[in-house]
Amino acid sequence: AKEAEKLNSITRFDQSPWYVKGGEMRDYQVRGLNWMISLYENGINGILADEMV
Repeated sequence: AKEAEKLNSITRFDQSPWYVKGGEMRDYQVRGLNWMISLYENGINGILADEMV
């Protein structure tokens, strides 16, 4: 029963969230956000980094 409740509370975005102001997130940014949310929801630590050259 708790697993079913957990599945119902999963947060996922198909596009830039409403609270992002001053522009729209790009597709890869939304995917990164969803990945970070999934880590948080599963109690896993993680870092999302980008190589800036």
